[in-house]
Amino acid sequence: MLNAARALIIDPLAFALRATGGVSRVWATLLPKFLASDVPMEFIGCADSVDALQGDLITALSRLERHYRIPAKLRRFVPYTGRGVFFPSAPRPCMRGIANVQLVHDCIKDLYYQPPKVTLARIRRGRIYRNASALIAISEATRLDLVRAYGDEIRDRITVIYNPVDGDYIGRCAEAEAPSADWFRLREQIGNRPFCVFIGYRAGVKNFIETAQLLDALPDHVVVAVGAPATPAEAAMAKRANGRIIFAGRLVDPVMFRLLKESHFLFWPSMLEGFGLPIVESLLLGTPVLGLSTQVNLDVSMGLITTYESGSVSSMRDAVGRMRRLELVDPMHTKLVARYDPDVVAGRYLDVIRKLL
Repeated sequence: MLNAARALIIDPLAFALRATGGVSRVWATLLPKFLASDVPMEFIGCADSVDALQGDLITALSRLERHYRIPAKLRRFVPYTGRGVFFPSAPRPCMRGIANVQLVHDCIKDLYYQPPKVTLARIRRGRIYRNASALIAISEATRLDLVRAYGDEIRDRITVIYNPVDGDYIGRCAEAEAPSADWFRLREQIGNRPFCVFIGYRAGVKNFIETAQLLDALPDHVVVAVGAPATPAEAAMAKRANGRIIFAGRLVDPVMFRLLKESHFLFWPSMLEGFGLPIVESLLLGTPVLGLSTQVNLDVSMGLITTYESGSVSSMRDAVGRMRRLELVDPMHTKLVARYDPDVVAGRYLDVIRKLL
């Protein structure tokens, strides 16, 4: 067993609370890098972390979660009282005097939810962040939101470290030779029509409703929405669009990334984000991104996103006309790869952790 006083202690909350999506993809990329480093590491309640994570990472973490006395949905409210440097993968309180690192994906709940939810969120997270030894914000926009919500008291403890994005893995998925039945089903539904892709959560600030304006701007195009099944309102919207909105459901990576690579562009009308992982994934495949001119979109894309004015059909049409695919030999593509390289990103995380150890 490791000496827990000098170990990094991780709580895999992110996998238990959100088993799919960007957060789990980030941690699935980071954890193998952490395990391969010289930093001693444990999961709460599990001394032999390397042995615990043999085989498929997501399956191993799910198996590990079943052994915890306190389930994740409750555990995220219970302060950690052990030793070492504590690093929960989602915000979790920690007893005063224990070194801890908190990873902040966004401040949407803290700033934009309606009362009383926003008040409760700011009370809870404010205590967590003010007690943190170090805070990692996944974008410059998230860093500024943190300061805006919780003041200058935490400013000097924030480090901006962009999410890791494994371009090699994404490229291999996009070139997979044996796509699943989902691939052939979607290709049959799309037919010979040009198409774009929308990925992820669609309600509220994700602004999927602007798909209606996009279809008006591009009368020949189809929109393929990857994620949860259609709601009744979305199904009605698709019916009004005469089959030009296809709800693909959740897709395995080889199908999703091949679809993204072959699409005309990624449609990203989101109004609020902490990062926007599909933006980077799309650009790494060379696929253009159509999105709003928000700080986080411009930051994460390194200025490569093609912007439009919200709700404007003519602006959408003009923006699509200006789009160009990003060639893999383009110097900007090289810069994207370097910024989001998993080894580089994990190294920056480990630098923060080593200082506390």
